Formats: sequence, C-alpha cells, structure tokens
Amino acid sequence: MLNEVGYFRGTVADWGVTTSTNGYPQFVVELRAEQYYDEGEGIWSPVDEVDTITAYQVLFGGNGKATLNNKQIQKVFGWSGASFKDLALSDYSETKVQFRTEEEIYNNETSIQVGWIDEYDAKPGRKVSKLDEDDLAKLDAQYSKQLKNTATKKPTKSTKTKTKIKTKTKKSSDRPKKSKKKKDDDIGGRCTADDAWEEVADESMRKEGLSEEDVGVIFLEVVTEVLGEKDEDDATPEEWFKIKEKAKDKVYKF
Repeated sequence: MLNEVGYFRGTVADWGVTTSTNGYPQFVVELRAEQYYDEGEGIWSPVDEVDTITAYQVLFGGNGKATLNNKQIQKVFGWSGASFKDLALSDYSETKVQFRTEEEIYNNETSIQVGWIDEYDAKPGRKVSKLDEDDLAKLDAQYSKQLKNTATKKPTKSTKTKTKIKTKTKKSSDRPKKSKKKKDDDIGGRCTADDAWEEVADESMRKEGLSEEDVGVIFLEVVTEVLGEKDEDDATPEEWFKIKEKAKDKVYKF
C-alpha cells in the first residue's frame, strides 16, 4: 500500500459504490501510483515500485447536498451524476488519474489517505483562487460601507473573526481530547465563539479537499449570514450555536 505524501499519477485498479459508516453513498476506488511529482524539479518521474491506495469519496453529506468529491468524480470519471448504478458499473480500467495523498490525524494516530482526485494532466499543487481587477472593483463597491468603517472606526467582524481564527487554530494532535458527554450549553443550543470555531475547524471531520483556509472562509460566510450587520461582540450564545451548526453542515464530511 502507498504510504507516502505527495502527488501521483496512474490508473484505476478497482472501483465500486458503497455506503459509509454513517450510511452516506460513497465511491470507492483503488488507485495505482505509477508516477510521482518531484515538486523541486517540477517533473513527473516513474515510481520504483507500483503501489496502490484506496480512496473513499463520499458523494452526499448529511444535509443531502452533493459534496465537492461528487463534482470532481463527475469531471474525472465522466459520471453523469444521475445514477449510482451507472457509476458503479461503468468501465474505468483505462482511466488515467492524478491524485494527492496527505496525512490524516485521528485519535492521535496518523495515516495516509487520498485527499483529492483530479484529471491526469491537471497541474499539481493547491490552487489559490483570485479575483481579477474588475471583480475586485465590484467587491470594493459592494462593501464600501464596511470598508469605510474598517478604516475610520473599528475592525469589521470579518477582520476580527480572521484574527480569532488565526489565534485559535491548533493542530489536531495539539488539541485536548473532547469528552463524549455534551456540555450543558451545547445540549441547550448555546456555545461561545471560540467553541464554535474550534468544533468547525476539527481537521478529523473535514471534507476531503478542504484546507484550513477554506474552512475559515466558510466560517466567515456563515457568521455574516447569521449575524448580518450585527457586531460579533453582541452575538448571543444561541447565535454562535446556530453559526456552528450551519458551518458544520458545509464543512463536515458526514
């Protein structure tokens, strides 16, 4: 089995459709690593020995919405997205793919998993999405009021939340183990801002392909969605609980 972190290219050894431990449909595909990407040289080279690794791609989450993996499987494998039967019974024996492996830390144990599957000739590396000048101008116009407040008075909630995210983020291995028993506030639908972020940012529960930066952007979007123009300092414990639950629906893999 493949036990290295990096970018690989190869072919499909086996595939099928099953359900996850939580009952969600997933595409299970065994991948052969035939080439690896040398990031220093920027070239693909043959591996010394062909290894395989199995990827578990959950297709729909607990909210019933298609995951990022769903769209990616459609693109890479030519799946229409209309039938699990079609996905399972199609022939991928000649399909060439690229995939990224990464470390997964869960319960203080580290394993290697497939973090992303892409088209064979895709450019390796995590891509940073950027707006062009026209879109940046539109964004300036849309948030002119908020930008003015930021420059003349106090940080907007987006700025404050970003600071909070940076200071509170920890590696999974550094976080204390969570008690299985829920806190009284959590049962009653209440929590603090820090507790909301820490639970949403839990790396072990994150959908494949989402970076910590992606999670931060989603968290900020939900904060704005729930609070509107209301300042974060004035948010109630009930509102932070609502933010937490909405963000988990977008971030968690089940």
